[in-house]
Amino acid sequence: MPSPSSLIGSAWEFYRSQPALNTVVFWLLFIPFTVMNFLTRLITPIPLEGPTSPWQGALQHTVPVVILLLLALAALGIVATWGIACILLVGKRMLKTRAGRSRTSFRAVRHQAAKYILPLVLTGILRGCFTFFWTLLLVIPGIIYSIRTSFYSIVVVCEGKAYRTALKRSKDAVKGYTWQVFFRLFALGILLYLPANLLASGVELIIQGVDARLLPIADIIGSGLTSLATMLFTLAVIPLYAWLREGEMMVEDE
Repeated sequence: MPSPSSLIGSAWEFYRSQPALNTVVFWLLFIPFTVMNFLTRLITPIPLEGPTSPWQGALQHTVPVVILLLLALAALGIVATWGIACILLVGKRMLKTRAGRSRTSFRAVRHQAAKYILPLVLTGILRGCFTFFWTLLLVIPGIIYSIRTSFYSIVVVCEGKAYRTALKRSKDAVKGYTWQVFFRLFALGILLYLPANLLASGVELIIQGVDARLLPIADIIGSGLTSLATMLFTLAVIPLYAWLREGEMMVEDE
């Protein structure tokens, strides 16, 4: 099974050969993440010791404001899901051939990926419901189910299967490698998201010390780092899934 560092290396090399991913990340991850961060800052309550910035707590917690905020966050989440679908659609080449340079346009990718938005959202909700019910019954089976269905988004976009079929396909691929997969996914999250979050937090502290009115700059920088980490994480899990599927097919042949 490939190591987390080799998975990240494969993701980086593939990203460098796919120019369309830059536009995908900017419009469908960076923009919605930035707006999400800024809206969260506007709605975050002011601490007891006083406001940390003129932006914090600027929106009142009235029912209409909360409803509009939830709708806005849901819409932005759907846009980000669209971005993930685009990344997976481009990354689908990692399952078949070596990553060569592609001239696929952003327009073509986003149009092709649009049809996967609803299946991704609904399959994710279905997975969340199953995980919740398994956790209510017994915690460990809920955790195991969550790990084994981690690759459902790849199945939806790269194999064209959704809902319970996608969840079952992911479970079948991971079975026998549950904890190895867990540790690799955990390591990928630590290696990619922890540095991004630490750097973003450091930038926010520096900006807050200089002029709190400039804190939206920290939201922009944090969103950029999170977008890059999300793109690399999404690409990194594709060769891991490919390795699992290859092993499963070898067992079936035997």
